Amino acid sequence: MSSLVAYVAINQTRTMVSEGEEVFITFASHLGFIFAATVIREGQAYRISKDHQSEVTALTQNWKKNFVGSTKPKKIILVKISETCWNELKEVFKEDKPEIYHLFDMRTLFNETMVDKVLHVMGVKTNEYEVHFLCQDVFG
Repeated sequence: MSSLVAYVAINQTRTMVSEGEEVFITFASHLGFIFAATVIREGQAYRISKDHQSEVTALTQNWKKNFVGSTKPKKIILVKISETCWNELKEVFKEDKPEIYHLFDMRTLFNETMVDKVLHVMGVKTNEYEVHFLCQDVFG
């Protein structure tokens, strides 16, 4: 799920960084987990380099350090999908000046974004905000 949210967030916010720089996209689910994906800019697209997951717990600076790990993001996107620990998530990342993205109508946005993805993979439409999924270019 974090791959799809990362793809939608990057495409909808039009987040751009330089070659080799990372973007950290995170959100909390209503099921009690916090998910994130680190994407790195490579060539004309992004590649997911790491997935992160944590149970909702006390969101402290120590928790953040462990959750982000060795990632060195140039930009951070906080995606609001549910109210679960939303204020705490904003607070713990406040000093990073994250971009806030509200993902309300998931079905419509996923449909639009997936059409763009298919057109990009087919070579019909170049998308500079493309996020390569793991194993995207492997066909059976």
